Amino acid sequence: AEERKMRQRAQALAAARREEALERVAMAEEDRVEATMEKEVQREIRSEELQLQKEAQRRLHAEQRKLQLAERKENVERIRKVFDYRSFGILSQIEQKNQRVELLQQQRKEIQRRRRERAQALAAARGVV
Repeated sequence: AEERKMRQRAQALAAARREEALERVAMAEEDRVEATMEKEVQREIRSEELQLQKEAQRRLHAEQRKLQLAERKENVERIRKVFDYRSFGILSQIEQKNQRVELLQQQRKEIQRRRRERAQALAAARGVV
């Protein structure tokens, strides 16, 4: 009876040890699976972060291009205005010179007309005399 009790205890102890060993194996397997899942999640997070960073850079570059185009357009407008003012100044100068040329041409015609009249008067006076 004593031996039987001892054998049962030994068998119970051995069964408990086997069960502990199986639990340790199962826990180690769970830990390995969790570590693998955690690595996969970290990889996905890194991938998402990279995609977000690339998208942010793409948008930033697009905004910078828009800004540069707007600045160029603004510069072109500024230059065009300056040119318009200058060309308006030049055009008004040309207009003034054209008016002066017309005035001088009218004066020349007037002078030529007077000369002809004097020449005719002189010729008439000589012819009469």
